[in-house]
Amino acid sequence: MVNHFGSPQQPGPNKWLIAAIGCGGCGCLGVIGVIVATYFGVNYFNETAKQAQRDLKVQSHELIVENGKRFIVGTCKNISANTTYQQAEVDFELFDKAGATLGTAEGTTEELVKAGTTWNFKAPVTDSAVTSYRFDTVYGYPYGSDEENIEAHAQKQRARTLHQKTKADLQKAKAKGSTYKTN
Repeated sequence: MVNHFGSPQQPGPNKWLIAAIGCGGCGCLGVIGVIVATYFGVNYFNETAKQAQRDLKVQSHELIVENGKRFIVGTCKNISANTTYQQAEVDFELFDKAGATLGTAEGTTEELVKAGTTWNFKAPVTDSAVTSYRFDTVYGYPYGSDEENIEAHAQKQRARTLHQKTKADLQKAKAKGSTYKTN
């Protein structure tokens, strides 16, 4: 018998079957399924995010106080020649005076951001300990059919959850004194 790498394979029990039987009771298969589904979903999201980051350009932003509440306001221009975006969002990372990350502020729109137009965003800053911020990222989904819109929204939610979990994990690692390198 030859395996999929072209090497001879010894007869014997299927290793995947053993892993499935051995892990079935502890929920590992569910975790593996989530990892596989997330991988494919994140790959789709990454391509969409890269396109949005090429086309949606934050031009300005500032922290303001309006009626006793704080906001990060600014403009984002869709520089694409022909792509309209939906569910656009700009994210800002928030910091306290010691430089510790406190969370994020998101400015979103349910309006379409058409090619060549500028969107005025307003991201609420609710934590009173925030003393500074930095632009983190911009999201958006190319406008398409209703089915594509529903799937794009689901992809955004999955990606946002993964993004927040990754940030939380990195913060925990920093708090424990771990060192890490990001690309």
